[in-house]
Amino acid sequence: MQTPPPGGTLSGSTQLFVWIAGQGVSQYFLALGSSLGNNDFFGNYLNGTAVTVSNLPTNGVTIYARLFSQI
Repeated sequence: MQTPPPGGTLSGSTQLFVWIAGQGVSQYFLALGSSLGNNDFFGNYLNGTAVTVSNLPTNGVTIYARLFSQI
């Protein structure tokens, strides 16, 4: 994940997530959750290497991000 940086603080409830493309990847799945393995904030299949996610919590809670690649 390039943006936001790991361990960083989000600037607000809407955040751009950007990552480097993997070779031969046909689709990605980004999961954002309140705990590792959870996607209660966002979970979706994506074709590109960036997505803007809205309605993220702004109360200081840790957001866990996991990015899966489908080859």
